[in-house]
Amino acid sequence: MQRIVLHVDLDSFYAQVEMVRQPELQDKPVVVGMFSRDEYSGAVATANYKARELGIRSALPLRTAHERATEDTVFLPADKTYYNEVSDRVMAIIAEYGDAFESISVDEAYIEVTERCEGNFQKAQLLAQRMKQDIWQAEALTCSVGIGSNKLVAKMASDADKPDGLTVVRPEEAQAFLAPLSVEELYSVGPKTATVLREHNMETIGDIAAAEPQRLVHVFGQNRAQELQQFAQAIDERVVAQQDKKQLSRITTLAEDTRDVATICSVIERLAADVCERLVAHGVQGKTITFIAMSTERDAYTRSQTIAQPCADTTTVAQTCSDLAETFLAEHDAVLRRIGVRVSHFVSSGAGQSAQTSLSSFAS
Repeated sequence: MQRIVLHVDLDSFYAQVEMVRQPELQDKPVVVGMFSRDEYSGAVATANYKARELGIRSALPLRTAHERATEDTVFLPADKTYYNEVSDRVMAIIAEYGDAFESISVDEAYIEVTERCEGNFQKAQLLAQRMKQDIWQAEALTCSVGIGSNKLVAKMASDADKPDGLTVVRPEEAQAFLAPLSVEELYSVGPKTATVLREHNMETIGDIAAAEPQRLVHVFGQNRAQELQQFAQAIDERVVAQQDKKQLSRITTLAEDTRDVATICSVIERLAADVCERLVAHGVQGKTITFIAMSTERDAYTRSQTIAQPCADTTTVAQTCSDLAETFLAEHDAVLRRIGVRVSHFVSSGAGQSAQTSLSSFAS
């Protein structure tokens, strides 16, 4: 079966999160900085695309960024605690689309979708489109996605079309896709390596791919030379390192904005069934059940309850989550746009009850 990997890269993540949190920033250049002493000391963490048009990039000294900025450029200190919270929610969405999931940073992840898409790149493209839509509906964030036959090609494909891009590179297209790109665009090639390659008349990735192997060994040594040439030839044997799922969740947009308890509980039942089906498939049970609510004002809320015995039972999860939803709605006047069900704090199915106990077991 043909291997398929997706690389997901959230566009100018810190700045984009701030633009969602403060909609008045949408049409302005936004720079998020890591300040050290004052607004002019430190470095740029992220700049949105309007700021990048001014020549402001990540890692640029903030003093230089101020020199390039226009009057309407907004400088903000990084709120990493909040960014991590948003990232956790987005990564939970991404993880549910993959056979295996590997988070690289707060704004980057790989997922393997070979089994889920049956080795079919068209199915993978449709899956990526659904995932992008799910992330947008949940968090109003865009991401760029690359689809390839390995991690290297997927990563470089996601860089090819930003922001909000989706690039598919099939195996037979991979070398032609990489060949015309400059050497510094090859994964793992930094400025020093790029300089050395150019000193040896290698300007493009295609030049590296076609180079006499011993020529590369003479310059870089056996291991590094082999890695560079394999990457240039679109060969990458690295696997997506499966990370243990800390939670399973399902979030959906309601057909209409509402705060009607019956409507919300009906949707919860459907979401709970989906989550529990996946809990069983993963061979785990969960102890903490969470109701997720997102209002029409884009405020996010969660209410959780830890139950006595871990379970993967639809009735228990649905009833617990519905109770949490009803309590939340009694306490808040929020009108809900999206709701979700999450189960976390896993134990393996064998570590829980041998026969799961559901609320329905107590019915007469």
